[in-house]
Amino acid sequence: MERFRGQGSPGRRRMNWGHSPAHRNLGLRGLAASHPSLSQVIVQADGHCSERLKFVFSDVVLVGMAGQRGRFGSSLASPADLDGDGFRDVLIGAPLEEDGQGSIYIFNGGVDQINPTYSQRIGGSSVQSGLRFFGISLSQSSLDQSGDRLPDIAVGSMGAVQLLRSRPIMFLNTQACPEDALNPLSNQLNFTSEGLPSKTMQNLRPVFHPEIKTTTEHNVNFEINCGTDNLCVDDLRMDFNFSGSANIEVGIMQEINVTVFVENRGENSYNTRFILNYPFGLSYRRITYKQGRVECVSLDGVQGVKLGETTCFISKPILKDNSQVVFEITFSINKESTLGRNVTFKAEVSSGNDKHSSSRDILKEKAIGVKYAIYTALIRHENSTIHINFTSGKKDLMKPVQQIIKNCSVAACVEFSCDVTLLKNERILYNITGNVSSGWIEQTGLRAAVFQLVSSASLDYDKSKYVFFSSDSQETAPSVQINTQVEVYEEVDLTKEIIGGVIGGLLLLALITAALYKAGFFKSQYKQMLEEAKGDAGGQPNMPQ
Repeated sequence: MERFRGQGSPGRRRMNWGHSPAHRNLGLRGLAASHPSLSQVIVQADGHCSERLKFVFSDVVLVGMAGQRGRFGSSLASPADLDGDGFRDVLIGAPLEEDGQGSIYIFNGGVDQINPTYSQRIGGSSVQSGLRFFGISLSQSSLDQSGDRLPDIAVGSMGAVQLLRSRPIMFLNTQACPEDALNPLSNQLNFTSEGLPSKTMQNLRPVFHPEIKTTTEHNVNFEINCGTDNLCVDDLRMDFNFSGSANIEVGIMQEINVTVFVENRGENSYNTRFILNYPFGLSYRRITYKQGRVECVSLDGVQGVKLGETTCFISKPILKDNSQVVFEITFSINKESTLGRNVTFKAEVSSGNDKHSSSRDILKEKAIGVKYAIYTALIRHENSTIHINFTSGKKDLMKPVQQIIKNCSVAACVEFSCDVTLLKNERILYNITGNVSSGWIEQTGLRAAVFQLVSSASLDYDKSKYVFFSSDSQETAPSVQINTQVEVYEEVDLTKEIIGGVIGGLLLLALITAALYKAGFFKSQYKQMLEEAKGDAGGQPNMPQ
């Protein structure tokens, strides 16, 4: 075999191409040349020289395991058809891989090219411990040394030659046969093999051919029965509704149901399909069968990009004549969604029939209103005035009253209306203050009484856009009352009582004096005083003993 060397342009270093050339029947007419320093082998199907006297290799580049610098291509051979497909395979040695233990690669030949992915890598360490430079040489022919009618390969290493035996190759053909031709059949078959040893081949275990797919899929078509003319004309009718819901109530309703009716009034309809487009903010949740058989898949929409789409296959593969399917599609409602004042659903039904009735009804578009839940509490503030008092008869008295309501609207003889936009979890205080005058009390004509000043607040909202969320079933809007008690009492006048008391006391004193006089109290006391006075005038003063 002649040795080839590629030449570059002047000034460039020589490239050692053709280290181990091989010109063999690889299933194509070609040339294989290796370059171990680059760890690659190039196979050319009709090699030719360019005007600059260098080889043009443009077909297949063979490389070994990534990350190995093992002099891939140091040996090259195409001794036999190792996998039994009728095409010779290529062996390439890499004697310096795995720190000099070496390895060989097997690349399978084909009709017009070599498969660039190696089908097997055999390391010297897996053949025999202690081997060095395994793959430094390869046999250029294949003889059945073991007598099992399979090709054997001789691989050289330092100081030894290893004989590698081929294993039996199994090929696999699969076929699926349905029992029911009216229903679609999609089969996936997976194959494994334990490779039981063959006594006739000295207990070699067979293996699958490297290109055999161990997983296959088989789709079996269904029977089309359209009568003598072999032409089915379907007559599809479709409708849908919102299952009794008048509006989508965002923040209250967690789900919205769409009930779908599909009917075929004509001949058999094949591969009948229903498609429903729905707005962003709704998410497909589930399907509920009411009548018939349906399979659905769905993809939610992207805001500003596309609508959501639910695709349902109706009684696949055949929706028979004069049959109806009813099912319910449930969508969840995002409570943070902003859907506008209404949303539109678009539906379409189609089939795989070649001809359809002109009276079919297959397109529908319906809108449903949208309302947004509000929950607002009206609460009396703890600083509101709850009691005041007045004294009857005292005029020009003014006392302040303060009534504080959380949120809007107050009525106390005069009605006030407040427009406000409340954000989520926002709180607004409305402080209603005024003076209650004593003049107003006098106008009542009452000297003593207890009154209630009542301020009532209620919430009003755009009922076409919002719905109030409350715990009761009536969804009653909130209201609150603040009561301030006003007590009026009459001031006490004690003048008459004081005068009456003085007069009564004087009369009582006079009566006591008169009674003592009549009893002689004043006379006995007067006589005693006169006697004492005479004694003092005529005699010596009384000296103490």
